[in-house]
Amino acid sequence: MPVIHIPTLIYDAISMHAETSYPYEACGLFSGIYSQSDPIVITGYTKSANLAPNPRTAFIIDPVTHIQLQKNTRATNETIIGIYHSHPDTAAIPSLHDRENADHGNFLWIIASVFSQKIMDIRCYVTSRAGSGFLEAPLELLPNEAFCL
Repeated sequence: MPVIHIPTLIYDAISMHAETSYPYEACGLFSGIYSQSDPIVITGYTKSANLAPNPRTAFIIDPVTHIQLQKNTRATNETIIGIYHSHPDTAAIPSLHDRENADHGNFLWIIASVFSQKIMDIRCYVTSRAGSGFLEAPLELLPNEAFCL
């Protein structure tokens, strides 16, 4: 499994989004360069409103946010490569809801565990095949000054 590279700036922004959304699930998308063999590089993120009927235990990405990010990445060598969301007061592992809604193979999921508005853990997973499960992937922080494409 390739290593997932994420700039510290993006990692910190996702952490802050998760902490400030507590006790609700924060969610958003991230873009980057996906490779089967080289490190996968996260180059950007976009926050989304959580449209789930019960945002304490689930998330739904705003389709307008998704479409806008697709438009923004069209003219680049980047694409939407994954989602992030938080798990208030639970572990950073895929929930039953996550497993039931993972409908893309080779898609990254970053899950942040938040207890009392404080990040406890952040993990990254790759969907192995549509609907078949998650594989944990190593997440490596890049210093912001080292981040360039």
